[in-house]
Amino acid sequence: MSRVSMECSIQPDEREVARVGVRTHVAEAAMTRPSAAFPRLIDVGEYQACTFDLSAPPWEGAPGASDWIHVFRISLDEFVRRASRASDEDGGGMDAPARARAFEEDFLRVLKAYECDAAAACAPDWCPKPLPTLDCLWLCRLRERALRVHGFEDIFREVKASQNEQACRMLPALLRELDQVQDERVQMERLVRGLLAGNTFDLGATASARAFQDGESTSGSVESFFETCEALPDRPWMVDDMDAYLHAWCDEAAWRRHHRKAVVFVDNAGADAVLGALPFARQLAKREMDVVLAANRSPSINDVTASELETTLVDAKENDEFLRSVGEKVRVVDSGNELPVIDLKDVSMQLANEAEDADLVVLLGMGRALETNLHVKLDCDCLRVARVKHKEVAHLLRGELFGCVVKWTTGIRSNKGRSAS
Repeated sequence: MSRVSMECSIQPDEREVARVGVRTHVAEAAMTRPSAAFPRLIDVGEYQACTFDLSAPPWEGAPGASDWIHVFRISLDEFVRRASRASDEDGGGMDAPARARAFEEDFLRVLKAYECDAAAACAPDWCPKPLPTLDCLWLCRLRERALRVHGFEDIFREVKASQNEQACRMLPALLRELDQVQDERVQMERLVRGLLAGNTFDLGATASARAFQDGESTSGSVESFFETCEALPDRPWMVDDMDAYLHAWCDEAAWRRHHRKAVVFVDNAGADAVLGALPFARQLAKREMDVVLAANRSPSINDVTASELETTLVDAKENDEFLRSVGEKVRVVDSGNELPVIDLKDVSMQLANEAEDADLVVLLGMGRALETNLHVKLDCDCLRVARVKHKEVAHLLRGELFGCVVKWTTGIRSNKGRSAS
C-alpha cells in the first residue's frame, strides 16, 4: 500500500508534519496487521458487507447515489466543529481550525469526485485512483483517511470520555433495578429496550448529532437514558422480532443447550456501551455464557474503542459483585475495525479466534447491524438491535426516522469450530 500524501491546503510547521506523518504511518500499519474472515460466516465468498447498493437507480422515491453522498456531506459540520477544538493529544493546536477546514475541503472534494465525470481531477491527491466503489465502507474509510491526513486522531475523545464517566456512575443503580425484575421475559425486554435507547447517542448521524449539541439538548445522552427508554416508538417496530427472541430466551433449557458463548459487537460510547451493552452482556453471563465484547481497534466518530471499553468494564466490575465473580467470562477484544461500519471478512485474529466456538452473535447499532450485515448469513443465531438515524435507511426499511430494529435469526446448527456436546 502506498504512503498517503501529506500535502494539505495549509502549511504546517516541521513538528506538525512529523506528527501527521507518524499518525498516518500508524493508521496504515494497522491496515496491514494480520486479519481473518469472521468464522461464523456461512460463505465468505458470497458475503457482501454493505446492505444497500448506493449506486443503484432510485425507485419509488428511494434514495439514489446523490442522496447517500448528501448524507456524508451534511454530517461534516459535526466533524469540523469537533476537529476545530480538538486537544493537542488528538491533533489539535492553534492551527486546528484551519486544518479542520482543510479536512472539510478535502472530503468535500472526495464526495464531488463521485459525482463528476472527471473523478481523478476532482479528488485530492491522497485519494485512491481510480475511485473505490461507492459504498458506505469506502465513504467512511475515506473520511477517516482525510482526518488523519490533516493530523486529527480522535476528535470525539472528550465527549466519549465524559459520557462514559457519567454512564459508569449510573450503571450500579441500573443493574440493581434490573436485578429486582423477577419475570425473565420482562427483564430481557427491558434490556433490549436499553440497547435501543443507548443507540440513540450517535454523533456520526446528523439527526442525532443535532439533538446532542453541548449545552443545547441532552437527547440521546446518558442523562436522558431512562427518558429515552420510555419514549421508544410503540410496537410493532420497523423490524420487530422481539417476541421470537424473547420466546427463545425464555426457553431456558434450550437456550443453555445451544448458547454457550456470545460475540457482541458494541457501537457507541456512553449510554450505548455502558448502560445498554454491558447490562445485556451481564445477563447473558448469568446464563453461564462466555461473552466477548468486540469494539473498534481505532477511534471513529463516537464509537467506543476496545481500550475505552476495557476501562469501563474494569470500572463496572469494581462496582458490581456479579461481574467481579465471573472475571474473564465477560471480556473485551479488539475487533480489528477502524470504522463505524464493519466488514466481517476483515476482523482481527484475536476476534476470529474467539468466534471459533461462538454460538450467538449480537450486532449493535445502525452501522454494524443495518448499513452493513443486515442480511448476512451466519451459522449461528444472531440478534441485531439498532435505531435508524438516517432517513434514507428508514425509507428503504419502510419506516420512520428513529425507528427501532430488532432482528432475530436462527443459524444453521453445525459443529463448525465447536467441540462435541
